[in-house]
Amino acid sequence: MAPPPLKEPQTPPSPSGADQDNLCSLMGTVTDSVGAAVEKATVIITNLDTKVIRTVTTNAAGQYVANDLPAGRYSVMAYVKGFKHATLTGIVLKAGDRKRTDIRLEISTMGCCEYAASPLTVEKDKSQKK
Repeated sequence: MAPPPLKEPQTPPSPSGADQDNLCSLMGTVTDSVGAAVEKATVIITNLDTKVIRTVTTNAAGQYVANDLPAGRYSVMAYVKGFKHATLTGIVLKAGDRKRTDIRLEISTMGCCEYAASPLTVEKDKSQKK
């Protein structure tokens, strides 16, 4: 007996023109404390009204974009290894908004570096004093 034929993946329907007008975009750049772009940072965008989460990653220029977000209240958190995470809250998107939200990350002092030390040995001065 032959397996059933494979179905083509279903593409979700595109929002209608009216729905598209209600959707928003959130974009920005993730930088370090001196303003250098942070590549491959994870950016988590949370709709505080619906609890729906969108995750994106920054490109080589530290930029991220999240399109097709419904209007609402959002928080944005960014993190990458070696840096403290940063969270911005109180971001309000209204129908059709394209809002820029830049994020600055500070270098982490926890878990990024390991140091090894050994006790010092002090030898007595063996030279003769005259």
